[in-house]
Amino acid sequence: MNKITNNVIQRLKERDEEAFRIIFYEYKSKLFYLAYKVTRNVDDAEDCVQEIFMKILNNIQSFDQSKSAFTTWVINVAKRYLYDFIKLKNAHMEKLIVNPLIIYCKGVENNYDKQVLLAEIEKVIGEESYQVLVLKNGYNLTFAEIAKQLNMSPSKAKTLYYKGYKEARAYVLEKEKDYGKKDKK
Repeated sequence: MNKITNNVIQRLKERDEEAFRIIFYEYKSKLFYLAYKVTRNVDDAEDCVQEIFMKILNNIQSFDQSKSAFTTWVINVAKRYLYDFIKLKNAHMEKLIVNPLIIYCKGVENNYDKQVLLAEIEKVIGEESYQVLVLKNGYNLTFAEIAKQLNMSPSKAKTLYYKGYKEARAYVLEKEKDYGKKDKK
């Protein structure tokens, strides 16, 4: 039985919490199913459902019952969000696959005359820190996105980043000293 009446929709437009709860419980399973079907990942699906509900709440004023049924509108909001989510995720994955060997250490040292390949730094900081550093500095991912990519907690990603960053920076600065000594000879 559909509990979503015009009264509930109007109350949602007025930001009534109880109306939001009614809509949430009516659609959460349907939206999760749709999101999981698209993302094929439980965590991504749960995140998407939260974002879809935020979109519903933020765009409820645009709902016009003369143009579509409320359920149709909700599903269209979800489809648009999921399309954008997958498009963005694919763009990130494309970046990761296209050219990972020529990412420079732009976040470690801004002196581009003496760039050091991250592949060289990997030996110094270790594979895990290297991956986090590449994803953070090379692709501007958040720690949450990095954690999902590498199957770790965001706090571990953050710890590995700062540890790797510190070691990589020390390595780059040491290389600069070596270059300076060679130039004087």
